[in-house]
Amino acid sequence: MDKKEFTINEASKLIGVNSATVRRRIKNGELKAELKDGAYGKQYMIPADQIQTPAQVITDVIPITRQVSITELTQMIKTQIMDEVRSELVEIKESQKRIEQSINDRDKKLLEEIRDRQHEKKPWYKRIF
Repeated sequence: MDKKEFTINEASKLIGVNSATVRRRIKNGELKAELKDGAYGKQYMIPADQIQTPAQVITDVIPITRQVSITELTQMIKTQIMDEVRSELVEIKESQKRIEQSINDRDKKLLEEIRDRQHEKKPWYKRIF
C-alpha cells in the first residue's frame, strides 16, 4: 500500500466489503478514521495501518500448542470409527433379522393360502353340473 490514508470507498475495495460495512466498522470503533476536508467536503480518511486485506486476516493465526501426539490422535480416531462401525453393524444385523422374520411369516401365510385354495377347488365337471 503506497498511500497513507484511504477514503471509505477505497478501503471497502481493499478489504473486499461494502462501503456501508466500512462505515459501520468506523461507527462501532473497529476501524479508526479521521473526518477531514476532501474534494467534496468532509469525508472520513482511514489510515493504511487500519486496513487489513483478506490475505492479512488469514495469516493472523492463533498459535496452538499440541497436547496430543499424532499417533495418539490417530489411535483415538481409529477407535471412534471402529465403535461407530460396530454399532452400525449391530443395527444392520437386527434389521436383517427383522426382514428375514417378516419374509418367513409371509411365506408361511402364502403356503397356507395356497393349501386352503387347493382344498376348496372343485373339479370342473362338478362346477358345471
